[in-house]
Amino acid sequence: ANYNGDIYGRFPSLMEVEKSTKTLKLTFDDVESSVSQRYKERLESLLDVAVKIAESNSQAEYQAAQAKIRTLIGAQNLSLKYDLSFSTQQSFRLKSPGDQADITSIIVGGLFKQFATAIEELTRHKVAKEALNQSVTSIGIGLDVTNKKPQAGELILNATTKELKFVVNLDQVLNTKTWSDWKPRIAEAVNTNLLSTIGKIEAEERIKPTQTLIDSSFGRVLPITINWESFINTPTWKTLTPASKYNKFLNLGGKLK
Repeated sequence: ANYNGDIYGRFPSLMEVEKSTKTLKLTFDDVESSVSQRYKERLESLLDVAVKIAESNSQAEYQAAQAKIRTLIGAQNLSLKYDLSFSTQQSFRLKSPGDQADITSIIVGGLFKQFATAIEELTRHKVAKEALNQSVTSIGIGLDVTNKKPQAGELILNATTKELKFVVNLDQVLNTKTWSDWKPRIAEAVNTNLLSTIGKIEAEERIKPTQTLIDSSFGRVLPITINWESFINTPTWKTLTPASKYNKFLNLGGKLK
């Protein structure tokens, strides 16, 4: 076979189409490794349909997430938007066919599903549901093939268009499957005060058993109060990630139990 280093160097076999005979040809170099490859995605990539098929396969997840978020925040006209323009870029096309399919699935459906789960947790609080309903009319997902966004991606609410948009770097997108900080990130992106409001509420919920125990022990009400402003208005607090802020609220509530 006339091996192409850019292609063959990434796999223990060469897959190619002989255009004159319209024959799909597979040449093995390492048979043992070759049997475990993702030939479906490789063939889709070879025929330049990998992205389209992955997009199609993710539609059910996309539609389910959109319906769920609309119901949760009470906005039936809310739309979910994704941008697949990255699929024509060389840095993306150099990814393995399997990764191309996985990345597309994440952008089209996976991240929206994660957002829906986080929004479900947020909207158990009336204040969060109202904030989302009033501030967000669309949620967008994009991919930066130049990898110029922060390592954790960029989640920003456009106050004019009311689009909450998340853009992730190409070299990090596959890692988003394990990210679990969407709840505090969405809260802070929607309103800088919303995360603190929810953090206080949930911390106070965790303090209630301690409050009950103290009141019972002393035979009278001895209110537990926390001076939130003593730390949430400090320069150090403002440098923390949304997840770190949220966890500190929960930890403070937990330590008083």
